[in-house]
Amino acid sequence: MDLLTVAIVFATIVAVIVAPITKSVIAFTGLLVIAFLSPTFSLTQIASAVDWNVLAVLLGTWIIVNYMIKSNLPRYIAYRISVRVGNAYLSILDNSYRSRAHIYLPS
Repeated sequence: MDLLTVAIVFATIVAVIVAPITKSVIAFTGLLVIAFLSPTFSLTQIASAVDWNVLAVLLGTWIIVNYMIKSNLPRYIAYRISVRVGNAYLSILDNSYRSRAHIYLPS
């Protein structure tokens, strides 16, 4: 495997871990950089080897999950489940969620 390809993959992984921007954009950019700069693979080899439908589904999923997490939807779902189940830790979650909630939650 070409050293440039390994370096691009490593840089993409590090960027996904530490960069504050959307991880799906970083991963897709890493793919494009490998496709255009790597001497190991030609564009026709990449285009024939990649299942573009799977990549499109993954990219769409990453984007949707990113916006769901930013909107605090997982926290809201956990809060609603705790309310219905009657968990002992409800008061901790209740105070934590209500202090950062962007929506009104009735008592």
